[in-house]
Amino acid sequence: MPALNISMDERSYDILLSMHFATRNFKEVESLSRDMISKGQAPSVAASLVLLKTALRTGNLQEAIVQHKAVASSPSGRGTTPQHLSAQLVELGCREHDASSVLAVLEEGDVQLTTDALNSLLAEAERPDGPEISARIAALARRCNVALNGRSFQLLIKAAGKDREQISELLDELVKKKVEWGSEDRKSVV
Repeated sequence: MPALNISMDERSYDILLSMHFATRNFKEVESLSRDMISKGQAPSVAASLVLLKTALRTGNLQEAIVQHKAVASSPSGRGTTPQHLSAQLVELGCREHDASSVLAVLEEGDVQLTTDALNSLLAEAERPDGPEISARIAALARRCNVALNGRSFQLLIKAAGKDREQISELLDELVKKKVEWGSEDRKSVV
């Protein structure tokens, strides 16, 4: 705002970023972000959330990862990444076939994941280059208390391959938690 002789502070950037995001002017959001960084102004949690949403909307996975980390690591933002944004990050990572990068970010902190987002990660792990991440995804689900459904167990059992001990543990957990599972799920075990 040099033309108006107004110096930009954190709150000014928050307002302008939110306004441009609301009007879907993503180029201006990115321009303001570059301006803010060039002036040494660290984004607030609110600004980082807007930048995260912009990166998700524009399909910029690497920027979304950076902004997700910024929100999650902010002292005042610990655990404030909304569940739906984490789910969108997972969706973008799976669409770009880079679930391992997203998983690494999710493993770094407290994250709220939906069962559907977890299942998307597990489905992506079925790809030929992804089976080694299934165990990491299962560990994340347990650490973050993500509810597993029939589809989750189906994907985990499929990822277990011929490991009878792991399959037995998964089936025991499925029965213990009284998870409903249909004929499609049962077929994957047989």
